[in-house]
Amino acid sequence: MDPVKANEWLIEMEKNFRLLRCGEQQKVEIGSYLLTGAASRWWNLKGVREPSMNWARFKVIFSEKVCAKGVAEFEQLKQIEKTIAEYEAAFTNLAEYAPHLVATGEMKVRRFEHGLRYEIKRVIRPLVLSTYADVLDRAIIVE
Repeated sequence: MDPVKANEWLIEMEKNFRLLRCGEQQKVEIGSYLLTGAASRWWNLKGVREPSMNWARFKVIFSEKVCAKGVAEFEQLKQIEKTIAEYEAAFTNLAEYAPHLVATGEMKVRRFEHGLRYEIKRVIRPLVLSTYADVLDRAIIVE
């Protein structure tokens, strides 16, 4: 499951449930029915059949599965073939799943630098830039 798409799916479900004024049990039934692909297979294999399952519990179970993957993807994120803009977009999206890895400005800067291609990183690191905006600006210039 792509964690970004899964998070967007949850947001869309919430929006639809508000419009339809669904009850808690209906939310679980509709939400689990509308899962597709890997998410549907995971849900069916998980065999979660708690009779008192509500939407809040469903979201916790779903998010635990998705967030674990999001954290792993964030930890392994590298620029490689991406442009700085593409890398920055992926970094921002995946950072939502690992706030503990970017808890301070310094941590965010170092994590972003770490994933840059070597030829960009070797120019930026000696500058010891302290803000994310500065590192991003310099990376764009170097690119």
